[in-house]
Amino acid sequence: MRCLAPSLLLIGLLLGTPGCSNSQTQSATDASSPPTQTEAAPTIDYRGKTAEGFTVYRSGVLYGYLDAEDRIAIPAKYHLAFSFSEGLAKINTRDGFGYVDRSGREVIAPQYESSGRFREGRAAALIDGRWGFIDPTGKIAISPQYMEVKEFSDGIAPALFDNGWGYLGMDGDTVIRGPYQDARPLHEGLGQFALDQHWGFLNAEGQIVIEPIYERSKPFFEGKARVMREEYWIEIDRTGKCIANCGAEDLGFGFE
Repeated sequence: MRCLAPSLLLIGLLLGTPGCSNSQTQSATDASSPPTQTEAAPTIDYRGKTAEGFTVYRSGVLYGYLDAEDRIAIPAKYHLAFSFSEGLAKINTRDGFGYVDRSGREVIAPQYESSGRFREGRAAALIDGRWGFIDPTGKIAISPQYMEVKEFSDGIAPALFDNGWGYLGMDGDTVIRGPYQDARPLHEGLGQFALDQHWGFLNAEGQIVIEPIYERSKPFFEGKARVMREEYWIEIDRTGKCIANCGAEDLGFGFE
């Protein structure tokens, strides 16, 4: 049936004469409307390491997170993104570094010049050119006053004072003064420190457990540490006793 002209349609409506049906009107609408397009899944150009069930991914030039099922958990919208640690992940925008939780909520707004991952409830943060520490809410736990810091381990963190390296406690008190030429976080209760261009190991109380006699050193792992003595790598235990590559016949087989 043909559609009636507008004037006849009005008369037809008043007299009960049928006009255009809904199906005809819908057909005309469908013919003029563009087809609906399904949104394409984002391209994943890079996958990082997985931590706490989330994997950093990059799509184009922006970063986000995949969940354990390889689904997009947090869309790629950050200039940089880092692995989760203690439930929070460091991200970067044009406003600076901040932190998101597992839901993608920015619990600490991007604002820092640089920052570290959370360890033992503290993360290093660079504010106005000096390093301090923040807690998981973004509150300053240790005021930014240090030239450099490293992450907490066993309740203490290395910090560079004006005269050298020492260690801070959780509240910012100096627990090991040094000063050392360098200091590193504790591993298995022992931390590397440098004095007179040689490395040794100390405990959380600042007691020197292994004298600084090595040219280089690596952290303890499963009760052993690799150290360099007279240009050769050997392996020592927690007392400093050599347990591998100790004999003269082995000196040519040092390892990294």
